[in-house]
Amino acid sequence: TDDIRIHLSDEDPSYLTKFVLDLKTLKAREETIFNQIVERPSTNLKFLSPTVVYLRSEGLTSREMGREIVKFDLLNEKILGKFGCLDECIFGEALFVPRLNSLQEDDGYLIDIVYFPSNDTSAFMIWDALTMSNQPIAAAYLPQRVPFGVHGLWLEEDYFKSGM
Repeated sequence: TDDIRIHLSDEDPSYLTKFVLDLKTLKAREETIFNQIVERPSTNLKFLSPTVVYLRSEGLTSREMGREIVKFDLLNEKILGKFGCLDECIFGEALFVPRLNSLQEDDGYLIDIVYFPSNDTSAFMIWDALTMSNQPIAAAYLPQRVPFGVHGLWLEEDYFKSGM
C-alpha cells in the first residue's frame, strides 16, 4: 500500500531537549527547552556550534507530522519566528540551505516537500529562513503525493566539480 502512516498521535512525543554536563560533579541532567512537540531539527552545517535551529512543530498535542516550521534560538531558548502553510498542509522535513557567500548563521533557505491532504498532492517549496515569511520564494507543485519519510540532502555545485 502507498498509504503508510508515520508519526501517529499514539506515539510518544519528542521535545527540544538539552543535556547539561556538570564537570565538577560529573553529573548530567536533561532539560526540555521548548514545550511544543517538534521533530527534524535542521541547522546551518557551516557552523560548528549552531545557535539557531529550524524544527517541524506539531504544536502542543501530537498528531501526524507537523503543521508549522519554527526558528528557535538555542542560546536564549526562545522562538525567533515561525510559519505555517498558506493552505492546509503537512510539512515533511524542512532542510536549511545556507545562502551562497553568507556569513550570517540564519541567512539561507528552508526547502521541504509539503503534503496537501485536500487534494492528495505535494509540492517542493522554498522559504527565506532569515525572514521566516510564510510566503514561499518558490513552489513546484507535483501532480501526486510524495509519501512521508522522504529525506533530502543539499549538495553544492563544488561537490560535483570536485569529482566526489
